[in-house]
Amino acid sequence: MVRILSPNAVKSKSFRAKLKLASNAADEAKISAEVALQQNDFESKDGWIKPVKSDVDEEKLPRSDLEVKVKLFLSDFGSSAASEAIEAVKTAAETDFVESVQLTIPTSGLDSLAIAQSEKPKDAAYEECLKALIDLYKSLEVLVEAGVIKSLGLCDIEVKTLSALCEAVKRKPSSVTVGTNRVLTHETLLMTLCVFFALQLNMASCCVVPNDLQEFCKAVNIKLLTHSDPAVVLSNEDFKAIEKKQFLEPNCDLKVSWVVRFHIMDASRGVLRDKRYIIGLQ
Repeated sequence: MVRILSPNAVKSKSFRAKLKLASNAADEAKISAEVALQQNDFESKDGWIKPVKSDVDEEKLPRSDLEVKVKLFLSDFGSSAASEAIEAVKTAAETDFVESVQLTIPTSGLDSLAIAQSEKPKDAAYEECLKALIDLYKSLEVLVEAGVIKSLGLCDIEVKTLSALCEAVKRKPSSVTVGTNRVLTHETLLMTLCVFFALQLNMASCCVVPNDLQEFCKAVNIKLLTHSDPAVVLSNEDFKAIEKKQFLEPNCDLKVSWVVRFHIMDASRGVLRDKRYIIGLQ
């Protein structure tokens, strides 16, 4: 396992300048990989490729004043990959727990499970992916029970799948986040860096959320939010192209297992103190 840690987009002016070119999370993840593979001011140590100079927030606030929020993009349904990703966030954020995790539908299950314009057939492939999603969710429930994750949510899941999952697990998701087609402009990127929650709320007006999903979430007390992230932020093809762009010999054995984006907020002031990507290669 190799983990690539991006610089802190709040503290690193050069990295933040590169992110101005990004239109969405996929662009940001690619930029994070490119910056690390250039090896300028980065080091490889103990399975990590990370900035040589620590850009962790120097003003150490009490942990009780901070909130660590994670979005997890998995390539497959493997529970070990999800656990590895959460452990990587704990290491990078120097914390024993995270306030929230938003789990996206893994890439291998998008065709069967993700929200679509028309209802998808509930065939054998769907049932297989549904079982895999429930098993994955249950593996993260263990971390909720252990206090490692305080709140667990899902992204871009249609209502029948959500209903089946709620019936099969101990704790229903705290939230469901539905994607929009809005482009992440420089202005909305700055909003993300300053007021993450406001961005989510403000975008609700530009997204048509399915009525049945709205009704179900209201009935079972699940928060319904919106986002603008693509379903896949970094594919294996993307990573190979980045290696080629950096004139590196492609490592055919390494594949993208997961990507996480995490934010560390000063909860009392609503100020973003840290924003990073971690890319897990297996």
